[in-house]
Amino acid sequence: MNRYEEIKKIADRYYNGIENDENRALCFEHSQAVADCAKEIAEKEKYNPELVQIAGYLHDCAQYLEHGHHHAFRSSVMARDMLVSSALFSTEEIHRIMNSIARHSDKDRVDGICDEILKNADLLARKRCGDELSDAAMERIKNYL
Repeated sequence: MNRYEEIKKIADRYYNGIENDENRALCFEHSQAVADCAKEIAEKEKYNPELVQIAGYLHDCAQYLEHGHHHAFRSSVMARDMLVSSALFSTEEIHRIMNSIARHSDKDRVDGICDEILKNADLLARKRCGDELSDAAMERIKNYL
C-alpha cells in the first residue's frame, strides 16, 4: 500500500469519530476532493503529487474535529502527529506537508509551490462542488478549470 493510502487510513480513524453525520460526510467528501484536485494540479505542474495529495486529505482535519479558530495551524499540528506516527516520512517531507496545511487559508499570499498547489486545490474542489468563489479565487484557479 502506498503512503497516501496509509495516511488516509490513519486520518479516517479520526474522521470516523466525528459525531455529526452531516459533518462527517462533508469531511470525507471535502478531504477527498481536495486530495484529488491537489494530485491533478501537481501532475500538471510537474510537482510531487503524493505530498500534496496527502496535504489535501489532511488540510482541514481540525476544522471538522475541533471546530474553532485557526484551523489551518491546528490542522498542521494534527497532520504532523499522524505523519510522525506512521513512520513513513522524512522530517523534510513532514515539514513541507505541515507548512502547506498551515498556510492553505492565506490565499492572498504567495508561498512555495507545494503551498500554492494546496491552496488552489482547496479552491478548485470548492468550485467543483458548486460553491461560489470570489473573483480573486476564480483568477487563482482559472488555469485548472
